[in-house]
Amino acid sequence: AQVLFANPRAGDLLSRVGGLSLDAVGICRTERTDETERLHHAIADAQSNQETTALSLSDGDRAPLRVTVQPYLDTSKGRDPDKRREDADTPVCLFVFAGDHVARIDPKLLRSMFGLTIAESRLAATLAEGLTLEAAATECGVTVSSARTYLKSVFSKLGVSRQSELVRTILISLAMS
Repeated sequence: AQVLFANPRAGDLLSRVGGLSLDAVGICRTERTDETERLHHAIADAQSNQETTALSLSDGDRAPLRVTVQPYLDTSKGRDPDKRREDADTPVCLFVFAGDHVARIDPKLLRSMFGLTIAESRLAATLAEGLTLEAAATECGVTVSSARTYLKSVFSKLGVSRQSELVRTILISLAMS
């Protein structure tokens, strides 16, 4: 459970009070002993079974942390990613989702990925962050009528017919890119 690398957002998460933290030797822990044991068990399972595991952890007074533990399979060194290994030294990746943080989606990515206009990509990005069409229209500085027009065009370009499908398509596409 020793952290080898943390991106800036993970560094912020690890440095705040509550939730996950690093001890003096860089081991990832939680503020509760039972949750630290669950986390370390999930990491060990991911290493030994070469399968993704997941759990929720408390985060002080904030929404729970959602943690996905995924084995890091380095195929560049000729390892067969389908071969299971019982190796406690196999690194894993922790993907931590904090409920109090909403990631901003860059409309430029949506423009290039889906061929959207600037207005369409701004609206789609705002909707993917969980806003209603009315709130997204206000956020984007357009009328609700214009937002509906943009949304119909976005639906056509992405091959979807509902807002939930739009959000799913965007989130899955960006996660895979």
